Amino acid sequence: MSWFGDWLTRRIPSPPSPSYGQTMQIESPWSGENTLAQVAFADIWGRPDQLLVTREMAMQVPAVAKARHLVCSTLAQAKFVGVRDGQDVDAPRWLVNMGGDVGRRTSMMALADDALFYGWALVHTKRDADGEIEDARRVPKESWTFDAANNVIVGDGYAPKRSEVILVCGPFEGLLISAARTIRGAIDLDTQWQARVKNPVPVTELHVTDPSSLYDGDDEEAATARKKLATNYVANRRDSDGGMVTVTPSSVELRTHGEAAVSLFENGRNAVTLDVARHTGIPASELDASQVASSLKYSTVEAGRIDLVDAIKNLYGVGFEDAFTLAAAAGTDIRMNFDDALSYRGAMQAPGVRPAPTAGTETT
Repeated sequence: MSWFGDWLTRRIPSPPSPSYGQTMQIESPWSGENTLAQVAFADIWGRPDQLLVTREMAMQVPAVAKARHLVCSTLAQAKFVGVRDGQDVDAPRWLVNMGGDVGRRTSMMALADDALFYGWALVHTKRDADGEIEDARRVPKESWTFDAANNVIVGDGYAPKRSEVILVCGPFEGLLISAARTIRGAIDLDTQWQARVKNPVPVTELHVTDPSSLYDGDDEEAATARKKLATNYVANRRDSDGGMVTVTPSSVELRTHGEAAVSLFENGRNAVTLDVARHTGIPASELDASQVASSLKYSTVEAGRIDLVDAIKNLYGVGFEDAFTLAAAAGTDIRMNFDDALSYRGAMQAPGVRPAPTAGTETT
């Protein structure tokens, strides 16, 4: 397997002998009843609305995909700095070089993805003889989990010591749990939207007007004729060339019931985007969602970008800063500098200052 394939699927093997010492037992700030138990009970008692969704399902929702891209790319662009006695110092080398062959930003993007979707991210550390960290690599989420006692379990049952890993706590339970109903609803809405595209008119009736025609009656011949007529009509509607025009026998009248509820899908998809923005803490405007407001707000592209970076830094950056601070040398705080995440470089020079509004930037 190539080095890249190894990074994607790397699992930390169990040691040849039991590991002694303090393990990574965690008291989760989001602790509640066991998630696996919820899934089992929902499956047994027929509550599919409570079943967890997968990351693959979530990424099929455009609003979730865009929120993920914004959060992960912004965190990946941040640079780590150390703060000691109120003064900036260089960040630890292991943190600057985190990720090894794949690079720090790629590794950070994957860690941010874990924190967003699952609520946790894990980093495996390698220490020298003095106990100092010399290398740090992401542990793929599929390679580790929690046991019933909230111990971190890596690979095939190995419970690492605290010194072996860095556990990053996300800002909430994870999108796959907290937004499960929204994601399932979005997928259902998209399925119905695609079905409506194939059949724009909700219900079509081929009404037989002549009782003496081939299509009227209860015999097998009449039933077969009606079925063939309906089948041909459906096939014609799906024909991209002639689907807008159809011909019916003189004894059959085409009746439609209802109109295509286009607004339902437009409003529904916009509502999903708004809900994803609320779940992720991303400004709705950054996800291309529209909101009804009682008054107009004026902003610039630069100000909107600053608000986005502020939201990501304050919500998602905190967990990484705290986790890496705990792993760094005593007396050194780790902070994330987001200057490179801003396309408008001067925006962060004066905290709290926003560029002046310009004409034509009216938003709602």
